[in-house]
Amino acid sequence: MSTSFLLPLELPHPEVALHDAKSEGEEARWVAALSLGRVRGPLQQQAFETLLYLTRDPVEEVRAQALESIAEQVRGGAVSVPEQMVHAALRDPSPGVRCAAIDTALEVLKDPIPAIARGTKDKDPSVRAAAAMALGSVDAYDKADQLAALLADPDEFVCRQSAIALARLRDSRAEPVLLAWLKSEKPSGDEAVFALGLLGASSALPELRKIARGRFLSVELKSMLAAAMVRCGDEQGRTMLLKLLRARRERTRMAVLSTLARMPIQGMAATVGGLMDTGDGIEASSAIQTLLALAAVDREVVLKELEKRLGQLGPDLDEELKDAVSSLDLLA
Repeated sequence: MSTSFLLPLELPHPEVALHDAKSEGEEARWVAALSLGRVRGPLQQQAFETLLYLTRDPVEEVRAQALESIAEQVRGGAVSVPEQMVHAALRDPSPGVRCAAIDTALEVLKDPIPAIARGTKDKDPSVRAAAAMALGSVDAYDKADQLAALLADPDEFVCRQSAIALARLRDSRAEPVLLAWLKSEKPSGDEAVFALGLLGASSALPELRKIARGRFLSVELKSMLAAAMVRCGDEQGRTMLLKLLRARRERTRMAVLSTLARMPIQGMAATVGGLMDTGDGIEASSAIQTLLALAAVDREVVLKELEKRLGQLGPDLDEELKDAVSSLDLLA
């Protein structure tokens, strides 16, 4: 949610944040809520309890930030959160707090889908959009009809976020909205390109090809267009991707890795594996993470690329390689 509070140049020490959580200053409490989500170690339990206290703050920005920080604490291994607190936050009078509660529900509730789905009928468009995005992220296939109903929402942002969520569920009802979005905002409609690629919508190919022929496209958009073209049935996109993966500029190669991690394409694993041999630790690590995503469509090739480099890339990367291989073995 938007706020008039300003981020500090440096977050306060945890002990200072714990003290500021009970300050009379609204901005001080907000900064404390922001800081306490990152506390680990001996003070984590106290930070967590203080965040629970801040979910009842009279200022909506503080309540929203406390919820976001609680979700961060849960990801960091905090103790269990009272589910009734999350349900109460989902009914908060502030739309910004309800949006934050949706994200927290994903981390906290044992079965978040029913509670989040109620948000698709919220009176505020920002909450409806947040609910749609959340349902797409958790593969809520049984809520596809609710998402499809939002395609006719009077708010354009809600309509588009619902289309992206449906695309994540591979539901073709999103296709007309995504195509109209792409045509209205080219070449900047990268989210529409991504969603159409997920769907593998062949009807999008003429528009994707037209945009790909344009000038002054960012490498990120070029990568996304190429991947979407492959998934929509045009192998020319694969040629584009391979060319970008062999580019001299690291930024270009990293853009393709990011794209393939989000939109896996069969037949790319061997080329991605070769990027582990560049000598750049960051790029090699990114290649490993991309290979894990590609395992969804090319598991055996991915496993081969990882295993043949064990012991070859230095101690840190070797540990990452071992973890990657172990994770694939667990999923077998």
